[in-house]
Amino acid sequence: LIMAKIVDMHGQHQNQALYNRENHLEFLDLFGKEEIKKEYEIYKKCYKEYNEIKRKIFKLNDNKSDMEVQREKDLLKFQINEIEAANLNVDEYEELKSRKEILENGEKIFSSLSETYQLLHAGQFNSEDQVGNASNLLSSVSKYDKEIEKIEETANNVLYEIQELSRSIRVYLDGIDFDPNTLNEIQERLYVINNLRRKYGDTIEEILEYYEKIQERLDDIENREEKNLKLQKELSLKADELNVCAENLSSVRKELAKKLEDNLLKELCTLNMKNTKFKVNFKKIEYNEKGNDDIEFLVSFNLGEDVNPLYKVASGGEMSRFMLAFKSILSDVDKIETLIFDEIDTGISGIAAQIVGEKLSKIGKKKQVMCITHLPQIAANGHTHYRIEKNTSNNRTYTNIKELTFDERIDEIARLIAGNNITEKTIEHAHEIIELAQCD
Repeated sequence: LIMAKIVDMHGQHQNQALYNRENHLEFLDLFGKEEIKKEYEIYKKCYKEYNEIKRKIFKLNDNKSDMEVQREKDLLKFQINEIEAANLNVDEYEELKSRKEILENGEKIFSSLSETYQLLHAGQFNSEDQVGNASNLLSSVSKYDKEIEKIEETANNVLYEIQELSRSIRVYLDGIDFDPNTLNEIQERLYVINNLRRKYGDTIEEILEYYEKIQERLDDIENREEKNLKLQKELSLKADELNVCAENLSSVRKELAKKLEDNLLKELCTLNMKNTKFKVNFKKIEYNEKGNDDIEFLVSFNLGEDVNPLYKVASGGEMSRFMLAFKSILSDVDKIETLIFDEIDTGISGIAAQIVGEKLSKIGKKKQVMCITHLPQIAANGHTHYRIEKNTSNNRTYTNIKELTFDERIDEIARLIAGNNITEKTIEHAHEIIELAQCD
């Protein structure tokens, strides 16, 4: 996903993408993505709202029999009454569990706190008396040394903390209620809540959310006719709004289509395809998330022939140049800075290859272009050349890439021209086509 925003790769399979009419709308929208953005977002929002109303109508009119509807009503009323009778509180469950834990361990809590209270305050050798005596002893000598005065202050603070701790324990002990009836009431209440949790949701919040949902469903059933009329009216109004949004979107697309037709024909002329005719054909279809336009690219590459779908008329070479023209146009509106062409030379040779090479060079003045090719006419237009080789070692295949010097570039272009039968004239020819390409 990240690389898709940085690099645009074109391989032979992308010609197949252009053959498929289902992709043509996407290509058109990509061409005018900034111009179409506002109307597209407005339409998508309206379409979502339209579908939501349809969903509500479908849910309301679920085609159940009268007996099934009555059974559902009875069940909903029972569930609503059961939840209402429980009088749930969001914080209650955790509080009840905490109180139950305390009551079930009341004897242990009382014993531990009582013993602690004796140690701190009420026992024969309690901490308060011991620290109090220590504080008095320090007080009798603190006037002689500042350091002893600080120690006395610390002792007094400790005594105060112990006294506060003792009071807190005493208050807690006085407030303890280990009435078995209270524990029974809490257990019964927890049983009621857990029974609801088992049926309607793991938490009190989920149970209450379910309660709201079934109340709404019961209201739908009891007021179905009235709600249906209301929703049908909303749907009709939203359908009118959707139609306007779709027409606005379609209008922008038709303007873009005209612009695309003009621009593409100009590009094809530069690729020696001046007799080409290109048209974006529009048909209306059912509303979907992209509008109600069904478009198809129609083309004629030969003088005197009517336009037809791409897959019926395009040869491999024509398709390669057609796609290059397309990419050239899109590169002007796309923010992607790097274009990779893998074997754009499929089906072309001679002067057509030379023209394609010149076009790639022209695009390369605005974007970073990488091209994998076997044609010298195209390769000669590159500013930098790399040789890709496959080698085997230890029963494994490795791919190596090497940047070529000027002399090595000449050798490689010569090899593309003549294979392994390289002569001095081949070298001269390779040198000449590189120099001519670089002059352009």
